[in-house]
Amino acid sequence: LVGFETFNINDIKSRVVRHEVFCVSDGESDRGFVHLQLALLPGRPTELLKRVTESLKDYLINKLSSEILDIRCSFSVEIRELEGS
Repeated sequence: LVGFETFNINDIKSRVVRHEVFCVSDGESDRGFVHLQLALLPGRPTELLKRVTESLKDYLINKLSSEILDIRCSFSVEIRELEGS
């Protein structure tokens, strides 16, 4: 994210949640998923959000595909804007 002009490393927080029980597609045991959810303060241009989404998905695929060769894995990225208070 810090490669994009509107993100500051000091403002980025992350967590990983592993789901032990899940079902993907037909429920076969060799299926899995990686879903990244990014919550941002409002106001960034739509085009920037599209570029960030594509960049993060590419990053996930490139970093994790070689680690999970034994399963068929789908990758997704969701960006949502936080509501202002």
